[in-house]
Formats: sequence, structure tokens, C-alpha cells
Amino acid sequence: MSQTIIDTRIQSICAEAAARLAPIIGSKASLAVQAQTVKILAKTHAPTVTETVATFFQTHPDLEDSILAVAELPADLAVGLLTTRVREKRAENRDIIAEQLGRFRHPVVFETLKDLLEDEDRHVRFQAAQSLYALGGRDAALALCRFISDPDEWISMTILKMLCRLKEHESIPFLAEQFTKDTDLRRKAQMVSFLSMFRSVTLVNIFDEGLKGKDARLKANSIEAIGELELPQREIKQRIEPFLQDPNNRIRANAILALAKTEPEVVRPEIVKMVMSSDVQLRRSAAYILGQINPAGNEELVERLIADPSADVRKRMVLSLRPFPREFVQKQLERTITDENKWIRKFSIEQAATFPQFPKALIIKQLRTETTYPNLVACMEFFARHPDEEAARLIRQRVKDKRDQVVAGVIRSIGAMFGLKGLQAIAPQINYKDPKILKSFVVTHFSLGGIEILTSILEKASQLKGTAIDNPYLDSIEGCIDLLNLKAKMPKELAAELARPLAPEPPPAVAAPPRPAPRPTTAPAAPAPGPAPAPSGTGLPAEPPLTVPSLAEGLPEMPAAGEGEGAEAPGPLPAAAGPRPREKAKPKLPAEFQAGLKYFNLGKYAKAKKAFQAALDAHPDLVKACLYLGLIAYEEKDFDNARMYLQRFLATDPHHKKAVTVMAKVLKNLREWPALVETLEGLLGPDFTCNEGNLKLAKELGSAYIFCHAFEKAQAVLEKVFRLDPTDPQSNYHLAMCCFHLKEFTKAESLLRDILRQVPKGDRLNMMAESLMDKIRQSLTTGLGGDSSGQAAPVPPGAPTVPTAAPAPRVSPPPAFQAPPPSPAPGLPPLDLGEDLNLPPAPSEPGSPAASGKPFLDLSELDVDALEEGTEPAPPPAPEPLDLDAPLFGTPAPGPASPASPGPSAPAAPPPEPPTLTFLGDVPAETGDTESLPAITMPGTLDELPELPPAPPKPASPFPPRPVAPKKPTGEPPAGEGDDGGGFNLPPI
Repeated sequence: MSQTIIDTRIQSICAEAAARLAPIIGSKASLAVQAQTVKILAKTHAPTVTETVATFFQTHPDLEDSILAVAELPADLAVGLLTTRVREKRAENRDIIAEQLGRFRHPVVFETLKDLLEDEDRHVRFQAAQSLYALGGRDAALALCRFISDPDEWISMTILKMLCRLKEHESIPFLAEQFTKDTDLRRKAQMVSFLSMFRSVTLVNIFDEGLKGKDARLKANSIEAIGELELPQREIKQRIEPFLQDPNNRIRANAILALAKTEPEVVRPEIVKMVMSSDVQLRRSAAYILGQINPAGNEELVERLIADPSADVRKRMVLSLRPFPREFVQKQLERTITDENKWIRKFSIEQAATFPQFPKALIIKQLRTETTYPNLVACMEFFARHPDEEAARLIRQRVKDKRDQVVAGVIRSIGAMFGLKGLQAIAPQINYKDPKILKSFVVTHFSLGGIEILTSILEKASQLKGTAIDNPYLDSIEGCIDLLNLKAKMPKELAAELARPLAPEPPPAVAAPPRPAPRPTTAPAAPAPGPAPAPSGTGLPAEPPLTVPSLAEGLPEMPAAGEGEGAEAPGPLPAAAGPRPREKAKPKLPAEFQAGLKYFNLGKYAKAKKAFQAALDAHPDLVKACLYLGLIAYEEKDFDNARMYLQRFLATDPHHKKAVTVMAKVLKNLREWPALVETLEGLLGPDFTCNEGNLKLAKELGSAYIFCHAFEKAQAVLEKVFRLDPTDPQSNYHLAMCCFHLKEFTKAESLLRDILRQVPKGDRLNMMAESLMDKIRQSLTTGLGGDSSGQAAPVPPGAPTVPTAAPAPRVSPPPAFQAPPPSPAPGLPPLDLGEDLNLPPAPSEPGSPAASGKPFLDLSELDVDALEEGTEPAPPPAPEPLDLDAPLFGTPAPGPASPASPGPSAPAAPPPEPPTLTFLGDVPAETGDTESLPAITMPGTLDELPELPPAPPKPASPFPPRPVAPKKPTGEPPAGEGDDGGGFNLPPI
């Protein structure tokens, strides 16, 4: 009965898939999409798709997917179409047709494949031989014997191997004849290896001839073949014993193996000699032998080879450990699990997974340090069989890995440990834009019994219309259909879900919906223990609703043990995910909230938002709904609503780590820097210690301090970041900016030089560092410049008086800045940088400001955009008073007008504005509040600031135009940042 229900459910699911995908055929989608869709339709084996598949094949017979689709049709129809096409010499992909014909045991197929063995295309001949081998039997073996001498060596050796594996004794004469005629010793050695599969005494003469050959491989294979024959041991020993001392490692190893079964006392001294040998190949062969013979008494030899200096020997010994006692093997694996060779570590971890009591701490340590993806996947598969909370936390940290193999391992291991709940917990962090990762998640979810995900994927796939070049959902759908086609071999969780009763039993439950009406009067007396029915109109299949997880379980990050009151550590086994006594004591959550939570975990944010809003309207005190509404608003970039909902939730639970973290991201996007500083300070705590866990938050706090003009605090935080990660150019740039504002120019210059060496020229951060370096040079020049006679430079008309400051030490700039300045632009005075910077002075012309002691030109007056674009606006009518940018060096006091002043009583200059810097790149958008944002640009660690239109050109500068460097594309986020996940949010088309 159970199998009947399973078959019925499979047919129903396949029929639904066929109905959803059929409209793609004949649409405006690309031919590749239509061909893959046809292949999936054929795999559903729905009766309604047969004509569609056959018609598509006749229209596009050369497409590979079209051929594979026809092979799924009923045998009579498929054989007729394929054999007709393969006989057309000009057809493409005839080798694929020959390969698919091996699936059908049909007289027409057998005759067609025999004819294809004579085809002029070598690929067709090879696949025809493979198909005959798949069909098997005496007739197939005799047909292959006719072509044992194929002119293509690749095909002839393949046929030899197939004949020996078929073990049809009627083919032995053909094989012996071929061995006699062949003159190539290498091929003879392969033929001996194949012939040894027969273990027939009639072949002993061939093997004896191989013993007399000069080729070492031919001898070694002949010794191995003789050892497998059912000859008297005396004859075997007589033939093989002379080779026990052979210098070739393969010959000696095969001779020892041939005698080890009956003469162990004779071969043991030889094994010891090989283990103690200085020849690496002999020791490697000894490691292979120890895995093939009786392990008793060989433990000391194994321990010696496990510690061998050669990685090849150690690797071979690890692979040969299986026959030894389990306690001894576990002890050796504990040694090799940390080997310096990555493959030894991988093989050791894979074997360790078979030991129930293997120390998990060793594998956890490797999981933290491994970088290569095969080793990471091996560690994850270990914990899929041995669940562990700490390991689960480390595995979840890899969900954002750039390698799809690692992410697929994360999905499989989390699914094996925690089932569907585990997959729903990591769903918001999955990168569904990668079709391979999407397929891994969907197929794993489906194999664990979450068959409703196929409906969601089918809906997404059918929504792609127009001229879609690719459909990223088809691979996932095909993977699910392949699981259904496994029948009895499908995963047990999927089989159990499919075995649940179908539609015939729910009718009594359909009459139950009127029952919720009296529930409000009876609920206070005795809450119903059973799950609430799913709300109508959800579109989900009829199934018992999942136990509602706690908020921590439905969020992207798994909380550590003991973290938060509502945190709930997952159980060690999937079976432990059932109802818990603590959950029963909690008040029952509304059905709307349960539906919203389920939609949220599946990534259906639109439906989840409606459900959570309905729950909040009906139950205003249900602040958990505010948390999820805030998360959804953040994913939809509705930051104002996200802030509103999260503030409402945090008013009741101010220490909820996930909510606080998302609130910080929302405040950053809203540019509310004081609130962001307060939030980050609350997360990190006072006098925090910077470590790998809070490094990202520390960087954000440092940059937020800069926007708030708290440069000393920013410097203190960024110095902690620098001590932990001194190679991050972005945080180093922020630290250099703090040093600049705090007048620690030497330290800022040192940081900027490192950035200019690290970041390639033309990168946006490189240009910003150059701009800040120019500001430092200008500040040093302004502080050090003056008349060589020691007299103060005259103050320009109307300029404020700057308090006298102590002269700064001379700074020798790098050689890059020692080139003489280019000729000044016409109509403007030359720029005199003074002799204090060891630069050649500009030529003084009569009447120029340099000759009359005019102060240096302030770099902040230059328009960098005009420099980059090389514009040449009209020169100003007359030089204006130049600003010394006094706010960088103190607050100026108004003084009397200078003698050069145009009027006798010129008004005092207005108070200077706060120090501002304009760098290359973007600046924050103008909001009207000039005090809330400093006019600076910093490379963000989560996203970039919005760009403004280019500034209008200003008067031409005496500096030569700087070449325009290509801007760094802003479409991709900085390394390690960007999309923080978004649930099962499939990319919209």
C-alpha cells in the first residue's frame, strides 16, 4: 500500500511539473532553454509530453538535450527515432545517440550497434563498444571480438578491457591471438592485466611468456596474474620466488603478494627490508602490501611508514589502514589528521568519519584552519554523521564562501544534522544567483521531504518569459525529478514524505475549518495541543505544519550556546527537532504568524509580509512580528520602515543581537551617524578588545566616528583594527584621515604611502589616498613656508590674521615629488612651494606674488574635478586673496586691516567654517543639514556613498591637469561585503 501511495504522489508531482513547464516550449525563450525543458519533460514520463518531445526532436535532432530527451520515451518510439537518426552520416552528436542506444535491449539496437563498430568516426565506434558492453552477453562479446584489432589504440584497448570484464570464455582464443600478434610491450602488459580477470589456467602459457619479457610492467602484471590462478602453490612459488629480490618495486611487491597467502613466513623478511629501504618507491610498495595481507603483527611497520618523510608513502599507508584493528587505525588517524599534506588530511578525515567515537575536537580544529575545498567538504561530511553544535556554527560561517563546492557541502551537512529546520535557518544567507548553489539547496531540501519547494521553483521557472537566454531554475527542477526517478533508491526522508496519505483522507478535515469560530471562547480554558490549520489561500500542499521555531532559529545566524534568552541550540540529531517541553509551555502563536514564519524561511517575502502584518494588526503586542517585518523591509531596502519596526522590537528586547546588527546596517544606509555610533558602541561595549569576531563592527565604528568629527575616538578604534589587520587599505585610509585631522602628518603620510603601494594605480582608493597626500603636503608647505630672510609674509587684503605657530620640522618628501613644477598656466601667478621642501623654486617674475612675498597657494582652493577633466575656464579678472585654510591650524582672531587693504575700514573676515576636505570620488548627498555630515568621502565597508553630479568647472589651476584614472566599477560591493543574504529570494526577472 505504501509503495502505491508513493507511486501515485510521484505521478502527481511529475504531472504538475510537466504542466508548468510545457508552455516554455515554443515560446520566445532561447533554444537552449527549450531543449533543457524538453529533457525535463521527458524525465517526468507524463503521457502528455510524449508527442511534444518527439516533435521537438524531429525539429532539432542535433541538440544533445533533444537526444537525451528522446531516450526517456517508451522503447519502441525512442529506438525508431534514434536508430534512424544515427544512420545519417551527416548528423551531429551521433556518438551520444550510440551511447543512449545502450539503454534499450532491442534487436534493432543490437544490429545497429554492431554496424556502428565499423563507423568512420572513432567517437561513434567507442560509444558503440561501450553500449554493447552495457548490454552484455555472449553475442555482445563475440561482436566485440571482431573489432579487437581496431586501428585506433584507444578503442582496441577499451574493447580488450571490456571482453575481459565480460568473462565470456569464448572470447579467450581471440584475446590470445591478439596477444601473440601484438609487438608493443606496453600494450602486452595491459592485455595481461585484463586477461588476469579470467583467472583461467588455460592462459598460463601467456603469463609465462610475460615473465620472460624485458618490460618491467609486463613482468609485474604477469606475476600478479599467476598469483590469481588456481594452480598448485608449489608451481606458483617456483615461478615467482626468483623475483622476490628484484630491484623493481612493482615486481617485488607483486611477487610478495602472490606468496603472502600461503608463505607468510617467507615474505615477511622481504617486507621488512622494503620498509627499511632508502628507496621511496620500495617503501611505498611496502605500504600497499601491508593493506593487502593479513595485518597481524605488522603494526610496528605501519607506525614507521605513517611517519615516513615522503608524503607519497604516508598517503599510501593511510589508504591501506582499513584491514587493521579499529582501535589501532583510530590512533594512527589521530596522528595523520594534521599532516602537512592536504590529501593525507583529506583521506584521514574521510576514514575518521566511520569511527563513532573519533575525537571531534581534532576535526573541529581542522575545520577552522582548512582552506582547500576538498578538505573542508570532508570535515563537513564528518559532522554530517557526527553532529556537533560548535561544528555547526563553524560550518554555517562558510555559507558565504565563493566556491560552490564549499557552499554545497554546507547545505548537505546542515541538512543531515538538522533536517529541514536547519536548511530554513541558513536559507536567508544562500546566494541563489548561482545556479549550482541554488540546485544544491533545492535538491537537498527536496530530498529531506520538503517537496513544497519544487512547487515554488516551478512557479519561478514558468514566470521567465520573453527572450530569456538562461533559466537558472531548470537545473534544480531536473535534480528533483531525478530523485523521484530513483524509485526505491530515493532518500528515506523523501520516501517517507511521499508515503503520507494523499487527498482521499483530508475530506473529513475539510469540514473542520468551521471549528475555529468557537475557539476564542474555549482557548483560555484549555489551549489546543494540536497544530493550527494553515490559513486558506496559502498555496502550500496539505501537510502538518512544522513546529514553529524560536526567533533565533529562523534567523540567518545560529546563536552560540547560552547567547540570548530566546536562543535555542539545535539538537545533535535531526530526530531531536521535535516538540520540546519548553515550547509547549509557551503561549500559542497565531496562525498568521506561523504562516508568515514559514513564508519567511522559504524567502517568499511578499506573502510573509502580509501574514506578519495581519498578525500584528490582530495582536498589537506580538512584537516578534515587528522583528520579521523589519528584516523584510531591510532586504527590500525600505530603510525607514525597517528602522521603525526594529525600534519597536528593540524597545522590548534591546539586547537581541540580530536585531541590533540589522539596525546598525539600517542606520548606516540612512546616514544617521550619531545613532549608528551609539548602536555600535552598545554592540561592542566600552574598551572592547578587537578580534576576528568584531573586526567588521570595529571598522564601521571607526568610520562612523569620522562622520561625527570624533577623530580622537576614531583613531583609538582604528588603531585597534590596525593592530589586528594592518594590511586592510580601507581602514588604513580612515586612520590616515584621523591622523591628518589631528595634525599627526608623519603617521598619516606613512599610512598613505603603504596604501599607494598596495592599491593599484587608477583605483578609487588610490586616487583618494593621493588626494589626501596632497592635502598633507600642502599643510606642511603652509606651515613651513616663509621668506628666507625670516620676515613674516605680508597678509593679503581682507585676509584674517593667523596666530603665529611654531615652525614644524622639515620634511623631505619622496623622490616622486622632487621634480621641478611645470610651467604655470597663462594668466596665473606661479606656485612657489618654498625651499623648505627641498624643491627648486619657481622663477620669480616682477610683480608676482612669489616675488612680493605673497602666501602660498592653498590646495583646498583647487577644484579636483576640473583638474581631472582638464578643463580650461577663462582666467579670473584679478587674483583674489588666498585662504590659508586657517581652521586646520587653529581658530583665527580678527585683526586690523592690512596696509594693502582697498579701503580704510575693511570689515573683519567672517568666522571660518569647520575644516572640510574634498577628495576624489563621491561625496554624501546634500540634505540641507550641513552640521550632520562632514564634506568627506570614505570607502565604505558595507556599501558606497551616492554619487553627486560633477562640480562646475572653476578657474584654471597653476597645476597641470592630472590624467583621468578609470573609476573602479561600483556595481560590485567591496571584498567580503555586499548582500547579507535574503532568504529564499530567487532573483526576479
